[in-house]
Amino acid sequence: MSREFDVKLYLIMGDVTSEIEVNEDIKKITAKEPLSFPLYFQKSIDKNWYFSEPVDLVITGPFKEYSTEGDISYFPAFNSIGIMLKDEEMPLGISRYKLGKISHSLGKLQQLNNQETANIAIYHRERGENLR
Repeated sequence: MSREFDVKLYLIMGDVTSEIEVNEDIKKITAKEPLSFPLYFQKSIDKNWYFSEPVDLVITGPFKEYSTEGDISYFPAFNSIGIMLKDEEMPLGISRYKLGKISHSLGKLQQLNNQETANIAIYHRERGENLR
């Protein structure tokens, strides 16, 4: 019998911490290294989204478990966060911007610069357990 997990994901940018409502198809997200170190986001050329430096992620979804290097993308206009794997547009059948939706606005930030530092915190809880 497979274990079921609740995933809690948080984006910490500046002095704002926002919970991310994780897409229901994502069963588990882990990183080969802890994501407690800062992620450095660079604004895209068209200035519509930000992408991080590469991180090594393991994602478990409806189709398979997938491990690869990729970046984490933040889309301010859609209040969404996503994962873009280096070799797939739709990892596990889920488009990158649908990893999760930021549950409340990051509007407290006065202005986003061309480069921003952020942290992403991931917490897993096996159904019936406390968050860890």
